[in-house]
Amino acid sequence: MEISNHLDKIFELGFEITLDWKNEFGIYYNASDVIPATAYSICVLRCSYYKSKHSYTFEEMVECCCDLFYGWYNRNIDKIREFDREYDVEHMDILEDSCLRDVTKQVARDLNLTDLLEMFDKHKKNSE
Repeated sequence: MEISNHLDKIFELGFEITLDWKNEFGIYYNASDVIPATAYSICVLRCSYYKSKHSYTFEEMVECCCDLFYGWYNRNIDKIREFDREYDVEHMDILEDSCLRDVTKQVARDLNLTDLLEMFDKHKKNSE
């Protein structure tokens, strides 16, 4: 699935997406009516991009974040629905406690591990 399709799907689920190209990616859930007079959003997931010579691309990072989001969403659909139904501070806190928050290290670890495994496989094939 293309990244734009992932972003469209997440947006259709009611989430806000921020994308600071080649810098940061985030997914948020609107809670501004719970805390009046603020533009408050629940940070579901945020990831910073660090480019290095042998690193993953920004697009790969966003795709990995989308995969993490889908897993979180499926595990927490009941909490999201409860928050939507009650829309109060108590249920907002419950939903916030379940959020992934900053996944930068996890994404870097996952994507760099994939690169390392591919390098190992190439080396193994070349030595055979």
